Amino acid sequence: MATSSDGIAWLKSASSPILDASRWGHFWGGAFLRDARGTWHLWRGVQSASNSALQYMWSADGIAWTNGPSGAVLSQSTDPTKPDFGLVGDSVSGYLDGTTYRIMYTGFNSNLDALGRFEGICMASIAAPCP
Repeated sequence: MATSSDGIAWLKSASSPILDASRWGHFWGGAFLRDARGTWHLWRGVQSASNSALQYMWSADGIAWTNGPSGAVLSQSTDPTKPDFGLVGDSVSGYLDGTTYRIMYTGFNSNLDALGRFEGICMASIAAPCP
């Protein structure tokens, strides 16, 4: 975390990183969104030995983060014809559409391309399990 009063000169917080690799999900992407009540929401990509998924966290101040429900809020597809069959979440972004969170994430499936690699932009509508 860093703060700035002018957007040019930044001061890095002594508590950085706020979320280290073990809580973040290593190199995977994440979407930070702040709702009208000031609550921060984070959907981040995580990977284990057997699959990848998006997990949810929230924060009242953007500094102290609380894990959401255990497990994934979105898992990679089990259908070998879908673009997110291989992996999900190395790039994640999103926005609030009314009361629905729209999360865009990259999917990977080596079955969909003769060259052995396909990446697509996928979209999920997720209701945040708000604190």
